[in-house]
Amino acid sequence: RVRASPPLGRRRWVLLVWAAEAVWLSGFALACCIELWNFCPFEDGPLLACSHCFGGVLSSWGLALASVWAFHLQLSVLLASRGFSFTVRFGAAANKGVPQAARSLLLVLSAALVCLLVLGCVLLAASGSCNRRMPWQGFAHVAPARPKAPLVLLLTGVTLL
Repeated sequence: RVRASPPLGRRRWVLLVWAAEAVWLSGFALACCIELWNFCPFEDGPLLACSHCFGGVLSSWGLALASVWAFHLQLSVLLASRGFSFTVRFGAAANKGVPQAARSLLLVLSAALVCLLVLGCVLLAASGSCNRRMPWQGFAHVAPARPKAPLVLLLTGVTLL
């Protein structure tokens, strides 16, 4: 007699990891929205005029990352419920019943997630240039004193870890 096992079997801890990811992504997206709403008004036409240095850039990046990551998480949960295995297996029985288009979409979302994480590292490193004169600004340029966005910088650093 064959006994049907639950979709996750003994890996119930995966549910906790997925729930923690969903909570973190919600909080991260909320912090980015708060930064954009409170400190980046639309004063100069359609462009943001942020009062925090790198606040608008990191918040926009954070919302893009949260969107792609949430879509990746949802697709991962749906594929796991259909029997998708995150291991590399070859042959006719590998991930039987999971559409090829869904597996391809997961691969594209994974690549986009990696690219966004690398971009986040670059932006976080570039945010160290706040309140300094850049080479293209000339010698007479005086940068206005704008504080860094503390909440978004902190959450971006923690997210990238």
